[in-house]
Amino acid sequence: MSYFRICFFTLILFLSACQRGAISQIAGGEEDTVTVTFNLRTGSLSTRGYDIDPSALADLNIYSFTEDGRLFSHVFSNDTEYALQVLAGKSFRFYVVANAGKTLPVLSQTLLEDLVFVTDTPEDMARNRTLLMSGKTGLIPVTGNQSISVMLIRCTARLHIFVNTENLAPDINLLFNRITINNVPGSIRLFGPSSLQDTSSFFIQGETMSGNELEPLTTEGIFLHTYENIQGTLLPGNENPTAKIPDPLSPAARCCTFIEMEGMYESPEYRGPIKYRLYPGTDNTTNFDLFRNTLYKITVNFYGSGINEMSWRIDTSALDSRPLELCLQPAWYRFNTYGQTCRITPVFQPATTHPDFRRLLWTSSNPGVASVDSTGEVTSVHNGNCYILAVSEDNPQVRDSMVIEVEKASPLVSLTVSSDTLYAGCESYMFAQAAVVTEPGGSVVWESSDWNVLGFAGSDQSATLVAINPGTAVLTAYHKDDPSVRDSVTVQILKPTINLSGSSELYMYITFSPKTITASVTNAPPGATLEFTSQNSYIATVSGSGVVTARHEGCTHIEVHTQGAERKRVNVFIRQNLSSSNLFFLVEMNTGETVCADNIITSGDCNYILVSENGSSTDLSFYPNADPYVWFDIDNRPGGFIYLNATGKKAGHSLVARNTQEDPEADYIYLTVKDSTAPLSLTDTAISLTAGTCTEPRYESSPALTRQDIVWMVSDSRIASVDTNGKVTAHTCGQAVLMATGNGVTATSLICVTP
Repeated sequence: MSYFRICFFTLILFLSACQRGAISQIAGGEEDTVTVTFNLRTGSLSTRGYDIDPSALADLNIYSFTEDGRLFSHVFSNDTEYALQVLAGKSFRFYVVANAGKTLPVLSQTLLEDLVFVTDTPEDMARNRTLLMSGKTGLIPVTGNQSISVMLIRCTARLHIFVNTENLAPDINLLFNRITINNVPGSIRLFGPSSLQDTSSFFIQGETMSGNELEPLTTEGIFLHTYENIQGTLLPGNENPTAKIPDPLSPAARCCTFIEMEGMYESPEYRGPIKYRLYPGTDNTTNFDLFRNTLYKITVNFYGSGINEMSWRIDTSALDSRPLELCLQPAWYRFNTYGQTCRITPVFQPATTHPDFRRLLWTSSNPGVASVDSTGEVTSVHNGNCYILAVSEDNPQVRDSMVIEVEKASPLVSLTVSSDTLYAGCESYMFAQAAVVTEPGGSVVWESSDWNVLGFAGSDQSATLVAINPGTAVLTAYHKDDPSVRDSVTVQILKPTINLSGSSELYMYITFSPKTITASVTNAPPGATLEFTSQNSYIATVSGSGVVTARHEGCTHIEVHTQGAERKRVNVFIRQNLSSSNLFFLVEMNTGETVCADNIITSGDCNYILVSENGSSTDLSFYPNADPYVWFDIDNRPGGFIYLNATGKKAGHSLVARNTQEDPEADYIYLTVKDSTAPLSLTDTAISLTAGTCTEPRYESSPALTRQDIVWMVSDSRIASVDTNGKVTAHTCGQAVLMATGNGVTATSLICVTP
C-alpha cells in the first residue's frame, strides 16, 4: 500500500530588541525626573520565499508601570527611538507591543496583561509586512544612566511547509495550485497563552498562497503564519499519523488550525482536482498546539499513488476516473449488402470513466470494405473482411478492435400489386400499392410504360400507383445495382361509362303517370350505383331509381351520374293538364283484352287523334299501332256508326282525342291497360269525388303490402291530395293522377273531382 507521511520539527525563536538605552539629564528638567530613551532594533532573519519580514518593526506601543501596577506613561510612535520620562529613584516595569498598527490604551498593568488583540482578516496578521510582537521587563529601579533590555516575542507561529514528491510513482503527476491555513484564531492575548477559552471560538480563514507564490514549495518551502492556538493533546495514545483528526463532536474540532493543500492530480486511473489536509502541532499524532514565536518545519512526503488513504485528509471526490480497459460490442458483425450501417458500442472499465475520457479515435483497416466515422458507426462498402480499431484519446494504450465481414447476396426482384385493375376518376379505386421483395438491403427503381395511363410515387421497396386515363400500362421494378434483374406487372385502367336506354328527352303531362329513366353503367368498380338529380325539383322530381314525376309546367333536366363517369343528361318537358271542362271517357282493359273504347253516330267525318305526352298528335286512321300501350282499330259501319276498338299491349295509359263535324270541340278517351300479373294494381281505373270528400282506393298486391308499405302520390295537389295511408281528399274541380308505388312497380288511377 502506498502512503504519505507528514513530519513536524519545532524550533523556538527568540527575538531580542536592542537592549541599549541611554539615560541622561535633560537641561531645564525637574531634579527628580529623568528621561529614559529606547533605541530599539531587531535582529534580521532569513525569509526566503515569502514576503513577510519576521524581524521588522513598523510601530511601537511602550508602557511604564509603577511598582503597584499603575500606568505611569504610554507612548505610541512609528519611529524606532522613544523617550519616556520617569521619576528618578523609583522602580518601574516596562511593556512593549510592536507592529499593532494603532495605539492600545490601557489604565493598569493588569489590564494590559489581560488585553486580547483582535484581527478581522489574514492581512491584519502581517500588517505592513511585519508580525505582531510583545515583550516586558521585570521591576527595574531607575537610578541614572543604565541599560534596559526588553525581549520582543512574536505573537504568531510560523509554519515552514515543504513538499517532497520524489517517492511518488513515476506515472503520477501532482501539482499544487493553492495552500491555505484554516481555523486561524481571530484574536490573541498579548502577554499570556491563547487557548480555546481566550479566543471565544472566534476563528477566520488564514493566509492563502497560490500560483507563482508556490514555486518554492518543493525546493525551499513556503511560510504561513497564524496566531498562537493552544488546544492541547487531544488524541492521547494515538500512534497513527493518518488518524490525527479531532473528534468531530468535540469543541476543538472547529478550533484546531489545519492546512489545506489544493492541486491537480493525474495518474493512469484518475485525473482532476484533489485536496490534502493536515493538522500541525508539537508532534505528528496527538498534539494540536501552535505556540507563538515558534517555527514549525513541516515536510509532506508522498509515496506511491499518493491517494490510497481515502479519508478526510485526502479528498478525492472531484477526481474523474480514466479508462483502464476498453471492449467493443459486438466483437464481430456481418453485412449482407452495401451501404448498411451498424453502431459499435464501446464499454469502458471502470464503468465510472468520466465522459471527458471516453473520446475515441476510430479507424478501419480497409475503408474499401467498411468505413467508420467519429461516433463508431460502420458502413459497408464492398465484399470483404476488415477490422475496426478504437483507441482512447486519453490513453493510447487503452484500445480494442472488432471484425467486420461484408457478403452481399445476389440481386433479387419480385413484384406484387394490390390490384391490377384500377378505375380512373374513382377515388376509392384509382390507387393501388405495389411492393417488391429483394435480397436483404436491395433496392429498386420503378418505371411505367405509359405515364398518360399509369403514374406512381415510389421508394426503394414500395410504390403507390395512380390511374390517370383509360388504357393498359406495364409497371416495372428493376434492381438498382443490376438493371437486368427486374419484374413487371400489367395494369388495366378502366373508365366508368353511363348508358341510357331510349330517348334523352321526356315529354309528360302533369296528370299522367311517372316515367322511368332506364340507365346502366359499364366499366365501373364493384358496388358502383347510379344517382339521379333533378336540376329543378319544382318542375319535376326524380327518385333514386330514376322515376320522374311531373310537378309543374316547364322544362328541366335530370342528371345521371356515378363516380368517375361522365354525367349524362335527360331533358324533361312538362305540359299542363287538360282543361277540366273537357269530357273524359274512361276505358279499362287487361293486356291482351279487346274492348270497344268508343262508338258514335255521325253524319260527317270522325277523327281519332292519339295525344302523346310530348304533345305530338298521331291520326289513328293512318297509324293505328302508333301507341306503345294500345292497338287501335276504327270500324266504320253503314248508317254513320263508328266503333273504336282497343286491344291492350302492355300496362300503361293512353289518351285519344275525338272530334266530329257536328262537334269540332274534342272529347277525350282515357285508356288504362292493366297487367293482371303485376305485383301491384289499383282496383278502380277512375275515382270520382266531389270537392271536400275523401276515399281510400282499393288495391291488390302480391306479395301482400300494407297501405303503409305503398308510396302514395298525386300528380296535382291542387285538385286532390293523398296521405301516407293512401287516403285521397278532393279539393277542387279537375283531373289528377293517383300513383301507388310498391313491389317495384307503379299503379295509377284517374281522379275526377266535381263540384
